Amino acid sequence: MPDPKTAKPLRLVVAEGHALFRAGLRYLLQELADVVELHEAAALDDLSELLDAGGYDLILVDYLLGGPEHHLDIAGIRARAGGIPVAVISGKDDPSMIRAALEDGAAGFIPKDSSPRVMIQALRLILAGGIYLPPSILLLLPKAARQEPADPRRAPLTTRQQEVWNHLAQGASNKQIARSLGLSEGAVKAHVAGLLRLLGARNRTEALVRAAQAGWTDGHGATPPVG
Repeated sequence: MPDPKTAKPLRLVVAEGHALFRAGLRYLLQELADVVELHEAAALDDLSELLDAGGYDLILVDYLLGGPEHHLDIAGIRARAGGIPVAVISGKDDPSMIRAALEDGAAGFIPKDSSPRVMIQALRLILAGGIYLPPSILLLLPKAARQEPADPRRAPLTTRQQEVWNHLAQGASNKQIARSLGLSEGAVKAHVAGLLRLLGARNRTEALVRAAQAGWTDGHGATPPVG
């Protein structure tokens, strides 16, 4: 086990207005690394002060930290924090809120009623460069999509494209996909670019939303049509 005196700490920010929930996270997040350096914010002003310090690895923030009428500026938080991942937690799973968070650059949306094991797995995935979306939320996204015009392409995928998509939909990075499928990172990058074009998406997050709208994703993973 690494010496706590010499190990590089994992520096996390938890921005959450409820003291009891922060206390639970304070205990749980110690599982993420041998040395975890936790910085807490109970309000937006506290978070702003922490962002001035910088040097963090991940920010975990309650989407309603500023109140139900306040739009959380995730893109602004990421920019001030140097582009590090910002993971959203929330006691609500409103589809429009979820889509807004993802489109604003969130690296994941974790419901507060998730189990401790799921919370840790989600954060490990995000720290590895992936995007976390819980299956229950993926099931909700198409309902919200019916209220807005959206026409993602639904052309059949090749078997290899489907394999890449299955991993991408679970938030895996290009390196992780390459290792799992025995491909080069360049080949994976090409497949991912093709999938984004197919969906008319600019990035992975938008691809997940468009795929959910098109019915590619169910509660257990990705199920795009295969040609």
